[in-house]
Amino acid sequence: LSACAAGVTAALLTHPMDTVKSCLQADLFGTTYNNIVRAMAVILQDAGWGGLFVGVFPRTLMTVIAFFISTTMHEMYIGFKRTRVHSSADTLHQRLSGASL
Repeated sequence: LSACAAGVTAALLTHPMDTVKSCLQADLFGTTYNNIVRAMAVILQDAGWGGLFVGVFPRTLMTVIAFFISTTMHEMYIGFKRTRVHSSADTLHQRLSGASL
């Protein structure tokens, strides 16, 4: 769970700059946002500090969901590998002991 908390913290801390980056990318011809400083100034002027955090909930939720999916897949893989190794070891033991002859 500490990795999930770290991911949420990172998403919250980096979201304002991600918002600025998204605005710069969306303004294809640079008519509204021609650099980072101008983009931040326009966002703050139009929407205030809250404008830098638009979309923070979906981004954070996506981080949490991705964490749980990767953790679940990791645990399933470990379980599969553990089962396969034990199965292979049992088969090898049977062959070496002559049980399969």
